[in-house]
Amino acid sequence: MPKNLPTNKSPGPPGFTGKFYQTFTEKLTPILLELFKKITERRTLPNSFYEASISRLPKPKISHKKENYRVIPLMNTDAKTLNKALETESNSTLKGLTPSSGIYPKECKDFQDT
Repeated sequence: MPKNLPTNKSPGPPGFTGKFYQTFTEKLTPILLELFKKITERRTLPNSFYEASISRLPKPKISHKKENYRVIPLMNTDAKTLNKALETESNSTLKGLTPSSGIYPKECKDFQDT
C-alpha cells in the first residue's frame, strides 16, 4: 500500500481517508491485494472505482459567483491506491527506456527521431 497517500485530503466514496488506510495498513493490505488480484483476473474494475463525489470549492479571495468555483471530483481511495501502485510500477519499468531502445511502435516515429 502506498505510504504517501495524502492524509489531509477529503475522502471520496465510501468515505475512508488516507489516514484511515495508513492507520490500518496491516489489516487492509491483504484485502486490497486480493481485490487487485481479482481486478487483474477479471480485467474489469468494480463499479465503485468509477464513482466520485463532486464538490464545488470557491476559488480563494474571489467573490462567490458560480463561475468562481472549481469542481473537484473525490475518488474512491481504493482506486487511488491502485492508481498509485500502477504508477509506481510503470515508472520503475519505464525508467530505463529511451527512444533509441527500439520499443516504440512505428507510428511513434516522432519519438524515435528525437
